[in-house]
Amino acid sequence: MERRNFIKKSIAVPAVSLLPASTLMGMTPTLETTTEELVLPKRLTPGATLGLIAPGYAVSSEKLQEAIGYIEDLGYKVYHTTRIEGNYGYLSNTDEERLADLHHMFRNPDVDGILCVRGGYGCTRILPNIDWELIKSNPKVFAGFSDITALLNTMHEKTGLVCFHAPVGTTLDTDFNREHFQKIIDGNTETVTLSPFPYELEEKSYGPEFTPYTICEGESTGILAGGNLSLLAAMTGTPFEPDYTNKIVFIEEIEEEPYRIDRMLTQLRQSATFNKAKGVILGIFNGCNTARNPDSFSLKEVLTDRFGDMNIPIAYGLPIGHIDENATLPLGVPVTLNASELTVKILTNSVI
Repeated sequence: MERRNFIKKSIAVPAVSLLPASTLMGMTPTLETTTEELVLPKRLTPGATLGLIAPGYAVSSEKLQEAIGYIEDLGYKVYHTTRIEGNYGYLSNTDEERLADLHHMFRNPDVDGILCVRGGYGCTRILPNIDWELIKSNPKVFAGFSDITALLNTMHEKTGLVCFHAPVGTTLDTDFNREHFQKIIDGNTETVTLSPFPYELEEKSYGPEFTPYTICEGESTGILAGGNLSLLAAMTGTPFEPDYTNKIVFIEEIEEEPYRIDRMLTQLRQSATFNKAKGVILGIFNGCNTARNPDSFSLKEVLTDRFGDMNIPIAYGLPIGHIDENATLPLGVPVTLNASELTVKILTNSVI
């Protein structure tokens, strides 16, 4: 299964619990990184219009219609331009047209939020020419994952806008993804606790990469950042490299051999700020435990080796990534990671 072809269906039960706002009193540690400069987008309620864009790979007409159906089933209206249709090689359109579509959606007053219809590749190509002031002046829900990692992290750092690592349009096809997406972006709950999905209770058998475990014990609170490992590595050493200082960093990946995971994590560890992170949340590295070399380390051995000496809370196996259970995470808000208990608490609303 390749990143660009990922789409599945599931009827699994969400591993999400909601906490009343009163539980925050007396429990939130002081943050070294404040949220005073956060720009919160307007919450999306039923009837809101979601603008669909394809800032990376092309999407087929069939998959586009499926995505529209999923979104309409959630009670939202859907809008897109003709730029999302067709293809330009493996991209959905030229860099200029994909950039124009992004700008159009933020500028258009009739669009309430923006959802990427798929990932793939191409988002890093348009980063240098994005009008960050336009986005900051027109804050809206902006959501997606995989290749969209590049846009999410850079957009937040450049504008302060809380962005959402969330299912793309074509993966809003499972109960978990749809329910968790709405819980976060409609803003009806102040705090959300995320824990591992109970794959052991499913009839289908899952590989070892679906088993949760703790790499480093402890609890830590920080500002949320992160996304797909390939994109975080690709951004390292560029003007768009994320600043991980005092952050709780979440990472996910799909269909990469253990040695490639090792290489990308080593690159992150050797970057300017990754070792200043306050905690690491590892999602499901789906299909990353298989190697052509019979002498290969396992995925767990690689992760334990690359992270074991960081002396910050680190947990593996949260429902994040190229899987049927991809939780919606708001970049830029404070969260508490309890690696010992394998839980992540989103501490505040991320919309207004």
